[in-house]
Amino acid sequence: STHSAQLHARSRQYSAPRSALGHRFLKRCACCSISRHRCGTLRPLTTLLSLLSESLRRCSSSRVAGTPANAMSDAITNDPELERKGCAAAAEYAQIHWAKLQRLVNDDAVPAESIELHGNDRRLYACFRASISEDVAVLRAEQLKTRIWRDLLTCMDGRVKDHNFMTLLRPDAALSYDDQRENLFVVPRAQFLMIELARQREGCYDGAWRAKRRA
Repeated sequence: STHSAQLHARSRQYSAPRSALGHRFLKRCACCSISRHRCGTLRPLTTLLSLLSESLRRCSSSRVAGTPANAMSDAITNDPELERKGCAAAAEYAQIHWAKLQRLVNDDAVPAESIELHGNDRRLYACFRASISEDVAVLRAEQLKTRIWRDLLTCMDGRVKDHNFMTLLRPDAALSYDDQRENLFVVPRAQFLMIELARQREGCYDGAWRAKRRA
């Protein structure tokens, strides 16, 4: 489509080197909410494994209306062992990300945009905002499942390392992973990166947020 062609053209501005993706922990863009469960905290990592697995199984039985096969939320079943490793990696990645954000809480002098998430944060953010203008402070699941998102994520294949690895995304930037652990989204890594880069640059982690986290 014309729109898809435009997205591909824009994505060529983003010139991160192509890399081998290896095993793909996320074979579909789940964008599904982890709800109606309690898993304690993100520590230890094993507390999230069964929760994530069940969330992905729910996702495997549903499709996003209007999307073709092998696109967002495609019903592809992962190997159980691969899925287990993917869940563990997603939980560990969430811990690492939150530790980075804690630097902002501990030091008001650290600019939010200085927290590096990817090798080419500035270009990836520019590519995202050239395509999607929605506010990202608070997100609903349906906002992550649109056709424009699907096309944009397709463009990230080969441009973002591990672009489709299973990653936990907080619906509300103001809250921690633990604060909203029953409503976390499971999304591809590229989608997480674009949203979090926008949050860093658009005031979600400002002085008020830092003061609240210290309280």
